[in-house]
Amino acid sequence: MTRRVSSVRHVQHHAQHVRWDELALEKITEMVSRKVIAGRRHTFSQIWLKRGALAARHVHDGEQSAYVLDGALRVQVSDPAAPEAPMNEVIVRAGEVIVIPAGAPHQVEALDDALVIRILVTASDVPPSPEPPAR
Repeated sequence: MTRRVSSVRHVQHHAQHVRWDELALEKITEMVSRKVIAGRRHTFSQIWLKRGALAARHVHDGEQSAYVLDGALRVQVSDPAAPEAPMNEVIVRAGEVIVIPAGAPHQVEALDDALVIRILVTASDVPPSPEPPAR
C-alpha cells in the first residue's frame, strides 16, 4: 500500500527527501492538477494541464522556470520593465524550458494535454502567491 501525504510538502530548516509518488494529486480545476513541494523560498511542482487549460494573465514576485515534459504550451510574456506593452508569444514543446523573469506579466494556455515541471522562486521567506484561477 502506498502512503499518501498532502499535495504540498513544506521543507523547513532541514533537508527532506520526497517521492513524487507519495504526494497526493491536488485538483485545482477540472483542467489543472498538481503536486507541489514547497521550500522556504521556492516551490517545485508537477503540473498536469488538459488541452485548453488557461492560466490568465498574472505576475509572480519571483522568477520561474517551466520544463515541458509532454504536450505543448502557448506562453505569452510581457517585459517586466514595460508590463503594459504587448505580450510576446512563444510555443514551448516537450523537451523545452521557458524562464520567466520576476515581475513579468504572463499567461499560459495548454495546446495539448501537458505535463510540466515548474520551479517558482520567491523573493523572501513568504510563501509564493497563489496561482491564478485556471479554466
